[in-house]
Amino acid sequence: MPHAKRRAISPTLAPYERIRPEETLNGTPKLKRHILIIGAVVSGILLAHHFQRDLASSFRFQITEKNYDVGDTWLENTYPGTNTQGPLFKEREGCTDRQGCTCGVPSDIYQYSFAPSKDWSTLFDSSGEIQNYLSRMVKRFSLHTHIEFDMVVEKCIWDEKRRKWLVNTRCEGIVAQGREADVVTIAAGIFNHYQNPEIPALETFKGIMMHTADWNHIVDLAGKKIGIIGAGASVI
Repeated sequence: MPHAKRRAISPTLAPYERIRPEETLNGTPKLKRHILIIGAVVSGILLAHHFQRDLASSFRFQITEKNYDVGDTWLENTYPGTNTQGPLFKEREGCTDRQGCTCGVPSDIYQYSFAPSKDWSTLFDSSGEIQNYLSRMVKRFSLHTHIEFDMVVEKCIWDEKRRKWLVNTRCEGIVAQGREADVVTIAAGIFNHYQNPEIPALETFKGIMMHTADWNHIVDLAGKKIGIIGAGASVI
């Protein structure tokens, strides 16, 4: 059954047929195959490092990242209680230094085995420190030239005839269609899009509403009655 699942994406495409770096044509290596990595976060940076180190002769790769820097959820979440050591925190108006939002995985595990850090300040480190670690890894392995920041992938369409992915992207309001890739890897994680609950008549609420993943630091909450919806980690 696993074989059938692979073919479900492309019925006429044999498993692994398109990712054999050793293929040649009349003794001459074929053109490098293009890999598009969506998301410059933990797994995306890891993939890019391995492609660059081990498969550079057979593949070329590019990373698209919807934010202006790496880190995704570790970059975006700046709600009260969040460590503000990352660059985004310093740029948000009204954001002051706070400690609180941390990773639930010990710091010495939540890092690359080939590039361990000795600079973690606590056992469970903050979003700011994790984001800084990822930024250092990108610089250390010279991956910046492969990352397109502020680039949102809106759609990926498989072209069976050409055996390529056609990718639609958006950058600063400009939409580009039909970008080609031989392989598309989604490395954006599961926390890259927050959701607001569907509450009847919510649009009639006249007060201020915000999501923890899109916190407005300019709003002064002192002396206000605050309603919190949800019982997840951010609420706690």
